Amino acid sequence: KIIIMICYFKLLIVVGIFAIVATMAIDIFLTTNQTAKKSVASQQVQGAMRFAIENIVREIHQGTIDYSYNPSADTEYLYLRDPSGQAVRFRKNVSTLEINRGETVDWQPLLSNEVNVVSANFYVAPLQDPFAPAGTIPEPPNIQPRVTFTISAQPANTLMAGAKPFFIQTTVVSRTYKR
Repeated sequence: KIIIMICYFKLLIVVGIFAIVATMAIDIFLTTNQTAKKSVASQQVQGAMRFAIENIVREIHQGTIDYSYNPSADTEYLYLRDPSGQAVRFRKNVSTLEINRGETVDWQPLLSNEVNVVSANFYVAPLQDPFAPAGTIPEPPNIQPRVTFTISAQPANTLMAGAKPFFIQTTVVSRTYKR
């Protein structure tokens, strides 16, 4: 009987050790899987932000700042004119970044639903048109218009809820020079 009890005791110890090892392996697997999902979500946000920046930079380079709107009134909007004179506007709307071309109010999302835009701000300098006729503005006449913009975004899924948003800031100079 004692030998049988010792065998059962050893078997119980082996089963207990196996259960502990199996629990640790499952925990490591789940943690690794969650980390991989967070990494993929982060890469998607960074890729989407690069796409948005490339679009905004291209429009600023090719177009001109539309000074008929007050660029200091609301930094969540950017008003431009493309080379043909058509309006191009960017704005942050709730949790997305949107673009509008032409004189309609047909705003299109610039990013996918998987990205939550926390903030987007556009700062135009100078605040007055440097190409206005001489004597109409107090600033020097040869200042090249530029836009500094910031975008802060994070994954929209709940997996990374509360995660620190990714932040990007850049300054772009308009390539259009009217003088």
